[in-house]
Amino acid sequence: MPMKCVTCGKENDSSAKFCGICGTELNSSPEINYELHEYQANDQGMVGFGEAIKLGFVNYFKFSGRATRAEFWWWILFGMIVSWIPLVNILSIFLIIPNLSITSRRLHDIGKTGWWQLGVFLSYFGLFILFFASIAMAVMATLSLGLLIMGLCIILSILMIVIWIRWLARQGESGTNRYGSDPRTTLR
Repeated sequence: MPMKCVTCGKENDSSAKFCGICGTELNSSPEINYELHEYQANDQGMVGFGEAIKLGFVNYFKFSGRATRAEFWWWILFGMIVSWIPLVNILSIFLIIPNLSITSRRLHDIGKTGWWQLGVFLSYFGLFILFFASIAMAVMATLSLGLLIMGLCIILSILMIVIWIRWLARQGESGTNRYGSDPRTTLR
């Protein structure tokens, strides 16, 4: 039975130890190895819903490396489902760390540092304070200036959300970048 190279896709003889095109070591058992934090992606380099959940918990504290769009968005869907289930949504507090770690790995996939999460949090915190200050200003002093600042806060918040979603939905960098190898073409 021929073995397909996970890097270039070439079919190699079953007795081959390395790919004849790219030289990648061939593994005769393409099984998922969660103990070593590795998985083999399908032909499109995507993971499914169940696999993304497993990877989210396996990589609970892993802030290095890269995560594909599919892995990230399936995990986000899982978190939303958990938060909507009554009596279970209290458990969503345990998803904070894996949410931060997978977002960090997703940002790494597009070539950005995971520290952007802190910048976004601090920006929203500042806009939150400014928004309530503008309400107080509108009530106590100048209505028009307070409303202007409030409108500016709303516009900036929407703009930040659009930019953030655009980043997280963007195709990752092809090949190896400074955060690791391409998760769509290699084993983790």
